[in-house]
Amino acid sequence: PYFEAWTGESPAALAAQSGAKHLTMAFLQTATPGSCTPYWNGDTSMPIAQSTFGADFDTIQANGGDVIP
Repeated sequence: PYFEAWTGESPAALAAQSGAKHLTMAFLQTATPGSCTPYWNGDTSMPIAQSTFGADFDTIQANGGDVIP
């Protein structure tokens, strides 16, 4: 299933509740046209970094799953 980053929910919690082992993350976008820096859902407060969803990704992987960006 897709995980929409804008919801504010935890990808690891969604995976645990749904039983899904793999999640596809949505969406990687730039904040402005012409930019080359992607963010989750184009939101500059959500960089593509370990600090954003890293702990959730680690939990999913520790439970035998994985995340597709």
